[in-house]
Parts: sequence; structure tokens; C-alpha cells
Amino acid sequence: MSRVASTGHRWTALSAILAGWAFVGLSFAVAVEVISRKMFAYSFGGMDEIGGYIYAISAPIGYILALRDNAHIRVDLILSRMRAPVRLVIHLLSFAALGFFALLLAWRGFDMTLRSWQLGSIAPTPMQTPLVVPQGLWLAGTCVFAIVIAAKILGAGVTLLKNRNLTAATRALDAAPVDAELQQELESIETRNRNN
Repeated sequence: MSRVASTGHRWTALSAILAGWAFVGLSFAVAVEVISRKMFAYSFGGMDEIGGYIYAISAPIGYILALRDNAHIRVDLILSRMRAPVRLVIHLLSFAALGFFALLLAWRGFDMTLRSWQLGSIAPTPMQTPLVVPQGLWLAGTCVFAIVIAAKILGAGVTLLKNRNLTAATRALDAAPVDAELQQELESIETRNRNN
């Protein structure tokens, strides 16, 4: 694995952990808010706004993590039975479509973020959050998602040109087989049982 890919894996893992802890913190804050409303008739306000920001910023992180691990949901019943060249073409088309969609999101997100920055837009809520902050973070995540898609396509292309091996190039884009996922899960359970 190259140094760039290794650094990308570390950053993705760190981002996923931070997003997970943000959701834990949000759950705790919502619980406190509910108890406060019920027992003291007092609301802190803004929990729904903060929750929306956390969801929006975490979504691209989830996309990137799923893409990195080839964990996006695919209808694999027929695809897994096809020959490597056909699977490779289908994968390249699907990744290209996904990349186009990510670029479309990034383009529209950039336009919206730029407009918010130029107008100094703030949320029409008691928190009055400058909208450029959550929009900019979402935009950054979406741009990274588009870059990761391009890297996956380029990686498969380099594998194909370098090794002249259709199977290896296809494997770079294939979703993990169900048997491999099951084996990995069983090993994970075994490891947890040994540690307990």
C-alpha cells in the first residue's frame, strides 16, 4: 500500500471515530434535553440543529469509509457469477456514475457555500450558526468522496496496465464476497471472546 493510501486510510479511520463520538455526544445531549424538558420544563434549544449538522458532516465520512472498504450495497447475485471482464466494465460504469453524482453534489455544494460566505448567511435559529461552517465541512467531505472514487478507478486502471491482469483489476472494485464477510465476522467474534 502506498504512503498516500496509508495516510488516507488513517485519516478515514480517525474521521469515522470522531463522527461516531459526535453521535454518542449528540445522544447524550438529546437525553439530557428530554429529561430537562420533562422534569424542569426547560429546553436548551438547538439540539435538532446540532443533530442536523452532525448528520450532514458525518454522511460523506460514511460514504468514504464504505467506498474504501468496498462495502457499498450491490446486487451481487448475478454480478458475482459474471466473468472478470464483464464485471470490470460494470464496476467502472457504476463508479463513473457515482463519481459524476459526487461531482454534481460538490459543484452545487460549492455554489451554496460560496453564496452563504458572500452573504454572511446565518441559521435562522437561536444559535445563529454561520452557515458557511457546516456547509463548508459537508462540501470538503463530498470533495474527498469524489477524489476517493477517482482514486479507486485509477487504482484499478493502474493494476490492469501494470499487471495485465483483469481479475486483479476487477477484484480492486469488487464488493467483498459474502463468504469473506462471514469469515471476517466469525474471526471478530472469536477475538472478542478470547479477550473477555
